Amino acid sequence: MAEKFCGAPGPSWRPAEALAERPVEAPEEALDEECTEMYFQYLPTEIVEHILKFLQPKKLVQCRLVCTRWMDIANYIMRNQTYWLKHCKREFKNIYETAQEKTYPVLEWSDLYRSLSTWNLLQGASDTITEFSHSSYRAQDLRHFKILPNGIIAVHRIGSVIFYDINTLRESTTRRCIVGRFQRYSENDKCIITLGLEMQLHIIKKVDEENLEPNSYSYENVKLFVLTKNTLYFVNFLNDIFFCDLCSENIIANNLTHMDDEVMHMSFCDGTLNILTHQRRIYSLVKDRIILKVILYRNNNMLHDLNRYNFLKYMDWQVFYNWIVGMQAIFPNAPLRDVVLMKSYGKAYFVGFYDGILHIYYSILHLNEFNIFKRRPVKQYNFGEYSGNPPETINRILNVDVVEKAFGHIVFVALPKNMVCIKLTHNFETELSQVVTDND
Repeated sequence: MAEKFCGAPGPSWRPAEALAERPVEAPEEALDEECTEMYFQYLPTEIVEHILKFLQPKKLVQCRLVCTRWMDIANYIMRNQTYWLKHCKREFKNIYETAQEKTYPVLEWSDLYRSLSTWNLLQGASDTITEFSHSSYRAQDLRHFKILPNGIIAVHRIGSVIFYDINTLRESTTRRCIVGRFQRYSENDKCIITLGLEMQLHIIKKVDEENLEPNSYSYENVKLFVLTKNTLYFVNFLNDIFFCDLCSENIIANNLTHMDDEVMHMSFCDGTLNILTHQRRIYSLVKDRIILKVILYRNNNMLHDLNRYNFLKYMDWQVFYNWIVGMQAIFPNAPLRDVVLMKSYGKAYFVGFYDGILHIYYSILHLNEFNIFKRRPVKQYNFGEYSGNPPETINRILNVDVVEKAFGHIVFVALPKNMVCIKLTHNFETELSQVVTDND
């Protein structure tokens, strides 16, 4: 049996200085609190660092004010990008990866965390608006746009896809335009996907070290598709759902399932494919099985369910309005008939209207329910007036997307006749904000 070493501090050990300085009649709680503080002074730096690195960033910043030693330890932790990556995953799990991919130059995790955590301060941010990619005639009118890695924004026009530098807003010198009329265009690191006017889906594999020449694959009678990082899902007019592994050498469309209901939209959320039908049913593909998740009834919050399964940005709002009228559902007093776009970005929500008005909301959940029309927008813009030719053109909002910057955000807006770049900049004035801003 091992003998107890009497010289080692046991559970009730307290620094002798603390016991000597405290009056005998001092309360036990005060003694414990002071002894705890004294005990931290004797802890090795490695142990203090191990304790502090589990704190939230705001708490860690506050710990910098305790003493010079803690300031040095906290600064050391905040210089570690792994610490910021962990908190990006924890607090912004749905957007942190794509948010960093869209930045150029690529933001470090500390800068990305700061940028993502300042959306609640959007109301006080200053903004600068710049227009680019103007249309002069019908074939140049815009359909959509997509933000790509390496600082490129692809603007999908009626007759082509033009690539722009995301920082200069000028045509890219590294990407050539794609000429052709497509209903939809998208791409990722591996492939370019287009859906033609005759409902033909084209998959073009990009050239790399393994593929010296681009390979092309085509599928007929396709009505919609969803592109993820490594996979492509598409639906034909018979409501058969197919899956393509874009990492394979030869792309093959594998039939996943057949839907009895007519497929209206598909979405991808948390690694799961979701399916919305015209019968107001939402299904999910779980382990190669189609499972009914929810039916949109008049008595439930349909917007909440659409948001939960990531269908807001795909929704045809005229169809949604017809659902409301057909079910005689009670809906908040809101200009729902004029909504043409609703898109979520973390806790921020963008609502675009038919007349070119854009509203930006933040934190619209009430009692854990999606309740956007009972909130006031933190920012609103009116792009409805267009001075070009023809003057009667209605500037409805086509698409919205975001690029994070070190001290703010850039919101890109697509209109029929031009693109708009809104630069939102935060001014950090308080000591705490300066510490988070500059954590060197």
